Amino acid sequence: MSVEFIVRIVGMIVLFAGGYYLGSLLGESAGDQPVLWALVFAFVGALVGLIVTPFLTTRPIRSMRSQIAQLSARTMIAGSVGLIVGLIIAALVALPLSLLPEPFSQLLPFAAALFFGYLGVTIFVMRQNDISNLFGGRFSGSSRGSGEEGSSEKSVLLDTSVIIDGRVADIARTGFISGS
Repeated sequence: MSVEFIVRIVGMIVLFAGGYYLGSLLGESAGDQPVLWALVFAFVGALVGLIVTPFLTTRPIRSMRSQIAQLSARTMIAGSVGLIVGLIIAALVALPLSLLPEPFSQLLPFAAALFFGYLGVTIFVMRQNDISNLFGGRFSGSSRGSGEEGSSEKSVLLDTSVIIDGRVADIARTGFISGS
């Protein structure tokens, strides 16, 4: 059995129960037979749950997974660090916001966490090149144990057969060859 089939069955059962409950309430308030209303609403709820549930659960998750698979590791790390920084800022702002009067003290810390989390992810992903250049020399493993060779930029000497072939420019653009 597939995950989508199981999600359809669970959605059908949940909306069947919700439809039964809603139908019995509407049947009692209408003064009619609550059992008939409950059964009609239950079967309509089960049908809607069977059809609509994958569009609300598995298909958006599958789409999100395919988009995440296309992201580079650098972008995901930048987004994760941005989220952590944004949530730390939101935690610092939450205490003063929780001291406000009643409706604001409950809503504003949550809204601040959403806002600063999104802002952190957005800024860190947009500026990921600058951030990686800032910390690039400190965390790269290529300069360990190589002495002075790792600290200066390497030059690559190309043979004439490679230059004539012409594909080296495409390979250099991918970043496979380090140096100039």
